[in-house]
Amino acid sequence: VVRPHAICETSTDGEIISEYRYLQISSLQLAEEDKTVLIVYVSGRARVWSIGGGLADGVQKREQLVSEMKKHSSMIGVELRDGPLTSVKQVQEERAKLGTGTGVAICTYTVSKVTKRHLGRPVNRKITITEEWLVERDASTFKVVNARPLSSIYALVRPQDEPRLFKVEFDDNASRTYQSNDRDMVLGSLLDAAHTAGNSRVAVTAEVSDGLRLTPRFFVEEIKKQGMFSEAFFGPGTIEGWHLKQLTTKATALCMPKNPNQVQGTPGGAPLE
Repeated sequence: VVRPHAICETSTDGEIISEYRYLQISSLQLAEEDKTVLIVYVSGRARVWSIGGGLADGVQKREQLVSEMKKHSSMIGVELRDGPLTSVKQVQEERAKLGTGTGVAICTYTVSKVTKRHLGRPVNRKITITEEWLVERDASTFKVVNARPLSSIYALVRPQDEPRLFKVEFDDNASRTYQSNDRDMVLGSLLDAAHTAGNSRVAVTAEVSDGLRLTPRFFVEEIKKQGMFSEAFFGPGTIEGWHLKQLTTKATALCMPKNPNQVQGTPGGAPLE
């Protein structure tokens, strides 16, 4: 399902099980040997989608899907790039190499991953932390499921009302949710490893950043230094501060009575006596 901000995978009953935001998509590729296959690179990992409905119908639907994705992404200022033609076999070979060259493990923890794709049922995973990478593996096969550089971590979320739950947020607006009996130990190891790798912006917070930022997580704003009097008078020189000023101006304009002799709240805006 193509939406204004993302492309979503839904179950048979229409419930969203996966959401891939356009900000997370690096490129789109077409499979050379199968005209109905679309390969979407999300957060550095390839997702292979086969468009059903037969060859002729599948080709048309694939073209329509790509067109709609590019149309909606451009409306929010995101350009989806076309990658070179490839094959499904080549993509599978690339995925098999995922996690190689990540270095020697410093520590490994057993966790449960929480996703809508598995209908809310936690999936057993192994989290391995190296000097520069966070590697997620399948607990039974030890096969690499995902690998992220520690430099890409934006924040670590530790909810106060869920004693086992924690979330790792990345700078491309992606996030992963886990459960662990050793939550604080896992978060402490991740925080220490990220700081050691040079990612000093990472902090542990109780709230997620989704919906609370006016800029993407990867955007680092240069704040111009102001004097104490200037900042107190004009407000902080940030994008958020600018939006708050605009909101205050609009709200003030709406609340002000059109007739200065009238006061809001009086019946019919009756004039003061």
